[in-house]
Amino acid sequence: MSKIIGIDLGTTNSVVAVMEGGQPAIIPNAEGGRTTASVERKDDGGIEVLLGGKKYTPPQISAMVLQKMKASAEAYLGETVERAVITVPAYFNDAQRQATKDAGEIAGLEVVRIVNEPTAAALAYGLEKQKSEKIAVYDFGGGTFDISILEVGEGVVEVRSTNGDTYLGGDDLDKRVMDWIVAEFKKSDGIDLSADRMALQRLKDAAEKAKIELSTTHETEINLPFITADASGPKHLALTLSRARLEALIGDLLERTRKPSLQALEDAGLAGGSIDEVVLVGGSTRIPRVQELAKEIFGAEPHQGVNPDEVVALGAAIQAGVLAGDVKDLLLLDVTPLSLGIETLGGVFTSLIKRNTTIPHRASDVFSTASDNQTQVEVHVLQGERAMAADNRTLGKFNLVGIPPAPRGVPQIEVSFDIDANGIVNVSAKDRATGREQAITITASSGLSKDEIETMKTEAASNEETDKQRREEVEFRNATDSLAHQVEKMLNENRDKIGSSDAEEIEKALATVRAALADGDMDRIRTARGEVEKASHRLAELMYQKTADSGDAAADPAAPPPPPPPGGEKRKGNGAADDIIDAEIQRAFEVLGDTERRAEYDRRGGAEPTPVRVQRVHYGFAGFDFGEEPAKEEWALHEILGSSERAESGSAETDPDIHARVRVSFVESLEGKQIRLLISRRETCGACGGRGERPVGEATPQGIECSACRGAGRRLRRYGHMVFARPCRRCGGQGLLFHTACSTCTGRGSRIRAVRVVARVPAGAADGATVVVEGQGHERLPGEPPGDLRLHVEVAAHPVLERRGDNLICPLPLTLAEASLGGRIEVPTLSGNVIVRLPPGVQPGTRLRLAGRGVPSIRGDGRGDLFLEVRIHIPEIRDDRSRDLVRELEQRYPESPREALREKLRL
Repeated sequence: MSKIIGIDLGTTNSVVAVMEGGQPAIIPNAEGGRTTASVERKDDGGIEVLLGGKKYTPPQISAMVLQKMKASAEAYLGETVERAVITVPAYFNDAQRQATKDAGEIAGLEVVRIVNEPTAAALAYGLEKQKSEKIAVYDFGGGTFDISILEVGEGVVEVRSTNGDTYLGGDDLDKRVMDWIVAEFKKSDGIDLSADRMALQRLKDAAEKAKIELSTTHETEINLPFITADASGPKHLALTLSRARLEALIGDLLERTRKPSLQALEDAGLAGGSIDEVVLVGGSTRIPRVQELAKEIFGAEPHQGVNPDEVVALGAAIQAGVLAGDVKDLLLLDVTPLSLGIETLGGVFTSLIKRNTTIPHRASDVFSTASDNQTQVEVHVLQGERAMAADNRTLGKFNLVGIPPAPRGVPQIEVSFDIDANGIVNVSAKDRATGREQAITITASSGLSKDEIETMKTEAASNEETDKQRREEVEFRNATDSLAHQVEKMLNENRDKIGSSDAEEIEKALATVRAALADGDMDRIRTARGEVEKASHRLAELMYQKTADSGDAAADPAAPPPPPPPGGEKRKGNGAADDIIDAEIQRAFEVLGDTERRAEYDRRGGAEPTPVRVQRVHYGFAGFDFGEEPAKEEWALHEILGSSERAESGSAETDPDIHARVRVSFVESLEGKQIRLLISRRETCGACGGRGERPVGEATPQGIECSACRGAGRRLRRYGHMVFARPCRRCGGQGLLFHTACSTCTGRGSRIRAVRVVARVPAGAADGATVVVEGQGHERLPGEPPGDLRLHVEVAAHPVLERRGDNLICPLPLTLAEASLGGRIEVPTLSGNVIVRLPPGVQPGTRLRLAGRGVPSIRGDGRGDLFLEVRIHIPEIRDDRSRDLVRELEQRYPESPREALREKLRL
């Protein structure tokens, strides 16, 4: 098998390298130079160039440079070269990476891997690193500035973040020196050289030469004889430029590297003092002031051991050695530079893969239809950092057809993004019901330039607030439209249960909101949304009252209806941890409107299975404060005093807290997850202040005796030999029910409202943990604080990992040879692959500890550990040759572990 070469394909110069004797080496070209000039010419269209009367595309021009690199390598190695690793700038998008692969194929090379330039530089630096270090790759080239934060050591190179300034490079520094020369000459001779094109080219060369010389000396002479001429004769230019003057001229340009560097540190979650080494890449890093600035930013001395012009090619050669098997125990974890996602309802950009995500990577999300009986969906794939789809770049579009007709929000469309190690994107959409699938590979022929990519990021930062407001407005419109759709649907299905006047009022509110949505005015939409919410509450109350009037003794009018889950056309997540579509609200209304189902709900607490549901939980002594672990104390009181005469499970009167059971996946429990809930909360009626009396004129003391407390104004609860008294909620402690009942709450003193709540399951939450959202429970009597919302977390079991506290236990299957010989093996973990050193003769059941790769502590003080539990795979011997080998091995190592067991048993 021929060697794999590493190529740094640059816009100014290109370099080729190869692994020799375990070390990377630069391959000189036919002229003996270590770098080869890259020449590329484009016409105004930027699509084709004209050379020798023929037109060529940019990949073909790049292929010419690669052919030169290939020829140099073949002459140096004396063998045919067919495969290569090629580096590209970190901000190259999918199309540009694909074009680079195309150029390699045109040149007769199989591009086995595309590597980001900063990552390649880190490989060249980190090959011999045995301990974990965080390094900054400070790449200041001729046209751009790039900064990358990486973590290297133990055979792993992981990119943590990337940033840069594509409008800053060595050419900008040369321009400052040129401007200074022009100004000085105009001051002394009165001639403006900026209008002389011939003189400008000489000035550019002289400025670059002076800049380079001042990297090693403190002063240099700029001599340009016959630079121009006037009526008096030829003019000569002679100036002296000091290093101090140069630093003053370019100081503000160098300072522009500080902001992206600090942003890269922030994205990586690090401070300046956390960097162990700084690797310099690019010719501009030879300037002493640049080296000092890098030290100021990162708090570490820049590394001087690698040639900045060759370090990228050396890193590419190392990665080539890894792929060829010449370099062992080295793992490269690169990142994607921009976020990837799709367009969702309202033109919102929904990101599935965030920027700085380690690649290769796969992510999927579940979406649904936006209208009833929709049989196809268009998947619009985008790349960028803006909140709205129109502001990001389109990578491709495709349609998924053949979806069975169904109400909006019911179909489940799983969209998956898959980025390979070269950064090439594959997108697929699958209808879970039919299994029908459509996919696309993003292989556009042209893509964003580095400047365009940086411009996108700059625009995203400057328009962050505007984008956020636009996204919130779109989401508000979507939620309003969804609410109107559900109210209209429930009105049509339950029209026989409400009066015609009430139906007309609800239809009027729906017409108002439809008109507001069509107009697009946000103020009108907000006002109309409020009317629809009132209409939805009124509809629920009418259905509720209809159920109460039916005479069902099992239904308790004080108990709240089952909470409708959150709505929306978009479904996210997988399995039981999904957010819930608006169709679930229909089930809640159906329970309210059906006498038998309502009675069953009151008896069982609404135990119908849903992915996320709110469920009331009652404890006999829930009114007492037992601290964080009430179970034992409640159990003790229950045993000593006896249980309550009537539990009233689910009643806000006995338990003001709202309980919700939330199921998350194992990975989500480690990373944390934001949960959206639509809960039914009992709130004091604002019209009557909780009294249930119509506020007309002065209150009269006349009324009928309250049947709940029989006029006592309080209700008794017996626990064993103890009796507790509480004010009667039905009559507000008055003992009387007034004929002039409040029309808003129909005399109950409270109303049930649907309230949307956002909570977060913190990273590290264990199965059975309870997340408390204070003040989001039921309202109590006036003057008493409201209850809390309690989220009871259920964590799905992982098929492989086992959690014990903050530690993780993972089985490590080994072959018999690996266990006997030891060595280094690559092990997958949740945070990426790691290299593990195995001691020779490792035994089954041995646990290898990987510090800091376990569960994040819910207290926020670090992570637990990952323990790899050795499990040895014993092969079944089926042939005589293998049996002889095993018997020979047994003769070489005759000691039996059973002898040690016998000795211990004798003791």
